[in-house]
Amino acid sequence: MKINMGCGRDIKEGYTNVDIIKNKGVDVIHNLNEYPYPFEDSSVDEIYARDIMEHLDNPNKFIRELWIIGKKGCKIKIITPHFSSMYAWNDLTHKRPFGYFVFNHYDCEQSLCNDLNMKTPTRFDVKAHLNFGWAGMFGTQWLFNKFPYIYERYLCHIFPCADVSFDLEVKK
Repeated sequence: MKINMGCGRDIKEGYTNVDIIKNKGVDVIHNLNEYPYPFEDSSVDEIYARDIMEHLDNPNKFIRELWIIGKKGCKIKIITPHFSSMYAWNDLTHKRPFGYFVFNHYDCEQSLCNDLNMKTPTRFDVKAHLNFGWAGMFGTQWLFNKFPYIYERYLCHIFPCADVSFDLEVKK
């Protein structure tokens, strides 16, 4: 099973399209701030969530729920505005922006597997990528992705990033 979380009008063939509003092509109507999600535990192979996380009341619960419904090895793609992006701040429905390192505490390769005081550790393999849109054509995108700490600490307000994408793989 593949899920397109918070799909809006971006209906994907071959996916179960989930949104809070009934639109043409939406398969499951569900508020992503309400838990649990209407899927069996460990039943999902792939999850796509574009421009969703910044709208949620509790992103940690969202990530935990994705881990619960995802099978071992489930691939999750999350795209969200970077904190330096004007898009992160120009939408009143956004609750918070995110940065490159936001998922490091879920990645055993990056941290001590901090489970945020949850009863079962929520673990992923994590790959992050800064996306600059048209500005990436100036050759800086590869450099900023090679040195993300330096970029976020010193350069992000000079060269703002459009969004940050995460490729997660469920570890159980």
